[in-house]
Order: sequence, then C-alpha cells, then structure tokens
Amino acid sequence: MMLILSLLISMTTIASAPRHWNSALEIVDRHEFYLDGEAIVKPKDAWQVLFSVVYPDGQLNLQKDCVLFRVPGATTGELKIKKTDKNHDCEDFLFIPGDQTWVGIKALDFSTKNKIIVLNQTLEKYQSETWKVSLHDEVERPKPTMYMSSADYKAPKIILLAASDKLDLTTPAQGMLKNGQICHEVSDDCHLSKTSQCQNCPEGWYEVPTGCPIGPKYCGIQQCGKKNQPACRRGIKYQRDSEKKYECRGDNSFAYCSAGLKIQCEGAQAFCR
Repeated sequence: MMLILSLLISMTTIASAPRHWNSALEIVDRHEFYLDGEAIVKPKDAWQVLFSVVYPDGQLNLQKDCVLFRVPGATTGELKIKKTDKNHDCEDFLFIPGDQTWVGIKALDFSTKNKIIVLNQTLEKYQSETWKVSLHDEVERPKPTMYMSSADYKAPKIILLAASDKLDLTTPAQGMLKNGQICHEVSDDCHLSKTSQCQNCPEGWYEVPTGCPIGPKYCGIQQCGKKNQPACRRGIKYQRDSEKKYECRGDNSFAYCSAGLKIQCEGAQAFCR
C-alpha cells in the first residue's frame, strides 16, 4: 500500500499554466455552482465554463482566457482555453476549438480563493498535474486631467505586461487576423465601413490617424511617432473641441511625430518620415 502511494505521489507534477497568467489581474465568469476543490462530475459529457482570467496584453488592452471543460462521461474529459477580449461571453466558445487543449482527463477540480488559481487534473495511468497561479492586484489608472495625453492615461506608473506565449503569427488560429491586417475600416470621409474586428489581433492593434475622430486600425504593436510608423494622435478631446474635420495635406496638427521627423500624408493617413 505504501509503495502504491509513493508511486502516485511521484507521478504528481506541478505543471505550467499559460505564462501570461503571471500578469493576470482578475478572475471573472466563475461557475456559480462548482465549489472550490470539488471534483467536477456532472453534467457528464457537457462543456462548462469554469472561469476566465483577465490580463493586459502588450498594448495594455484587457484580454481574457476563457477556461472551459468537458466533463468526463462516456469518454475522458477535455480542458481548453480560448483567448478573447474582456467583454466577450465565454459561452460563445463552448463548441469552438480552443487555442490550447488538454485531453485524457479523468477528473478535475479547481479553486479561486484569495485570488489564487489552483487547478488539479487527474490523467490516465494515475498521473496528475496541478496549476497554481497568484493574481496581481489591478493597477489603478490615473484620473484624466486637462492636457493629459491618451498615452499618459493608458500608462499608469506600474505596468504588468503579459509574457507572450509562443505564437506563430504567420498562421493565426481560426478567426484571428495577421499583423498588418486592417481590423477596423474607416473611409477617408470618416465613414465606419464595417464593425471592428480588432479583438482578433493576436498582439493588439494600432490606429493610423487621419482627419477623422476615429482612424482606421491595424493589427500589430503600437509604435506611433517613430520613423516609417503611423503618427501619434493628439487625442480625441483635442479634435472634438475644434469641431472640424482635419485634412492631412492641409492641416496635420491633429497628429505629431518624434523629434526630427515630419508628418507625410499617404492619402488621408499620417505617417512619420
């Protein structure tokens, strides 16, 4: 008996939860009926949302990982994680493939007490894995004041950036967009031609300023103001107060570049050269 117990203990491992959970701020969408540490045994063969983890991406936009589990029944259970924006309903992903998947789960329980995630999986052949992650306290943003730029408001004194998992951005997951691909189209006459899809950008998005209150957005890392990059906006309030539409080639004061660079217009879009 002691030999069997020793073998079971030796086969228990502390597994790695997604690395970006080390920057997580909040646990939301927690299943209201499952108790902390209680084995999940029903409803058998049904997908359930266990909880989701909110974290900031590289652009300080709040994203979340939906954690979903198919309860063991006729077959072993399956755990999957689906990445989305904070306001998306996790139940929309119950029957959609996850971005990460673990199969062959015979039993699972989890706990979210005191902002600590503990998830235990019992696998086939008596193996088991445990995830354990402590969440950070959410950083308070500064209160907006006069003359504060949008960059000041988005950047509190302490920023916890999510460590990026190894993503192949050349072949994005189903529904995801590539870096450089437009995710929110805005015509030169300021007409929003389609609904934003920027929540499907794997590394966030950036806006190319035009004379419109909202400019077109593209997937990728924000590097505004730098050479050969989009110019930086002076802020939505600045433009709204003027009550006019700017023309890039006539009055480009709605945007700015780093020292030594000048705004060049490509159509209505402002770039730094």
